[in-house]
Amino acid sequence: EVDMSYVKKMVFEAEITINSNYDVKTGDERFYRLMYNVVFTKFDKLIYPEDSVSFEEFLNSDEIDIQCLARFKTKNDKYRWILFTKKKIHYIGNEKVIDLNLKDVIAVSNIFGIYFDNMKKYRSVMNMINDKLFEYDFKSDVITFYYYRNNKSEIISKYTLSDWREYIIRNNFVADEDKRMFSALCANIEGGVESFAITLKSSMMSEGERTDILTFKGQTIKSGFDKSLTIGVITEQGHRMNESAIIINDEEAKLDSATRILNKKAATDSISSIINMAELNGDSTNMFLAIMDIDNFKSVNDLYGHYFGDEVIRTFAENINNVMGNKGIVGRIGGDEFIALLRDVDEEEARIMLKTVRYNTRTQIAELEPNYVFSTSIGVSTYKKDASDYESLFKIADAALYIAKEKGKDRYIIYDPAKHGDVMSVKNKAVLSGKDFMKPIQKFEMAAELLLDLKSGKKDIKDVLSVIIDKLNVHGITVYSGKDAKVYYSTGHYLTDCADASYVFDTGYLDKFSEHGIFVLNNTAALTVDFPNVYDLFVKNNICSCVQIVSANEDGFKAMLQFDIFGETRRKWSEDDVNVLKIIAMGIMDSLDNLSN
Repeated sequence: EVDMSYVKKMVFEAEITINSNYDVKTGDERFYRLMYNVVFTKFDKLIYPEDSVSFEEFLNSDEIDIQCLARFKTKNDKYRWILFTKKKIHYIGNEKVIDLNLKDVIAVSNIFGIYFDNMKKYRSVMNMINDKLFEYDFKSDVITFYYYRNNKSEIISKYTLSDWREYIIRNNFVADEDKRMFSALCANIEGGVESFAITLKSSMMSEGERTDILTFKGQTIKSGFDKSLTIGVITEQGHRMNESAIIINDEEAKLDSATRILNKKAATDSISSIINMAELNGDSTNMFLAIMDIDNFKSVNDLYGHYFGDEVIRTFAENINNVMGNKGIVGRIGGDEFIALLRDVDEEEARIMLKTVRYNTRTQIAELEPNYVFSTSIGVSTYKKDASDYESLFKIADAALYIAKEKGKDRYIIYDPAKHGDVMSVKNKAVLSGKDFMKPIQKFEMAAELLLDLKSGKKDIKDVLSVIIDKLNVHGITVYSGKDAKVYYSTGHYLTDCADASYVFDTGYLDKFSEHGIFVLNNTAALTVDFPNVYDLFVKNNICSCVQIVSANEDGFKAMLQFDIFGETRRKWSEDDVNVLKIIAMGIMDSLDNLSN
């Protein structure tokens, strides 16, 4: 029996050291509270039998920082879903031992929910604070300046601490008499002083336009014995100095300083004004609202530096502006997020423009840094067809952007209610904020609950697969079983009926599967050369990518589940999604065995 319960103060994480014979050498106090009466049992005997092979491979691997999800017997002879992480491999004398971290999936999920609620509360408070914030990460040596608006952090700038110090001094953003205080500020941040407050005169917040009296208040957060973050608030004290230096050029004030396109307020005002005027005049001109987000931008700064990150932002902005020309309004609405209104173009022209922006940017950036492959995700809504006001169009485009991210990034999604559902309905309200796209821990929790419902009879196979299609954005699922790999059940809008998957017995096909019985096919065209008959079958059913999971017994092939994506937009399956699908497939295959018995 799998125990899915959760109570406060239950053990949710533990640390142990075991050897290759599965003897527990040592464990922390939390581990022994977790184990109770089974503490002296051989560790491998506590792993659910069907999870033992993958756990053994995980334990015997020479890699560290890898993970394995398995059902693990704890107190009362009940199994819990545990995520094992291999932290270290070392030797005690001649004996090889492994340090493991154990996390109870259900307990961690509940605790995460509590933390997430607290985070939302604190973000609401920060929305009401006009002060700027700063954060220094000791691991990456990056200091970030930002503020909160509309429950989102808007990044002002990011530097390594040494680059920021050099930048401020080089540009004389600190008065000579206060340079000693600025050095003390940097020393406090870098040294991880527990709590500090430093006031100085500086023009750093306006990049030389005006001099402010600023107070930096900071505190350092530790993770165990190590310094993790220094966080703080930048408060403006009293009145600004040199008020005459405030920018009075209205047109200049509308531009984003880094990209020279419209800033967030100017772009929002301009686009909403155009849409409102079109609605007022009964204008049916074709217009598309696009929200564009650079994929994985944080890693760009981390891997290639902030100067290159700035070049990526500038190049992307220039290409959007150049391609849209006099047919678009373009603005920057976040650190790596842009907005554009395309006017007087049909859908095909809009598609060409979006493709051109992506291609041109990728090509130009590759000349600067060949190892970096630029990609962007784009969500698009259509004026009149989807909505007639700016707010609704923005929400729909934002939901389409999240769909693009969920489908694997590096693509654009033009919202289509027939494909994507009514994202403006109350039922799908969560999509608008991205909450409908589950975090990894939520996916694993969902999988565990589905297996429990399947085992208890609360849900049948059909019900479980229906949830997977809904929650994991899978278009179709087929279950094959028996020696002939006949279809046991199929759900989704397939173009033709597939009676069996006998091709799995073709020479070499099963070799495509991993040792865990998984074959991830991001692009079905990869089968064209070696298995053209299988590729033709996929083409007939409009399948562009899929995941296949097989199970075998002593007599050979037992069952296969196939999770399909239809259309032309191929899916890049994430590791989390594949692992969740594996868990679900295992439970369904167990259920098939019970039915046959």
